[in-house]
Amino acid sequence: MTDPITCPECQGRRGVQLGELFLSCTFCGRFCLGSKKVTHIEAGTLVIVPCRCAED
Repeated sequence: MTDPITCPECQGRRGVQLGELFLSCTFCGRFCLGSKKVTHIEAGTLVIVPCRCAED
């Protein structure tokens, strides 16, 4: 067996929790954890966008 593959950026944490805000890892993908919204940095500004699961 091999070791599980972990993201080199977030070490498998899938992002960073800052108080109530969860910033998902931009390297391994964005996950909403059920909120149907994800944070995204666009042109140096933090914006909230709908998650892919909200479109389903």
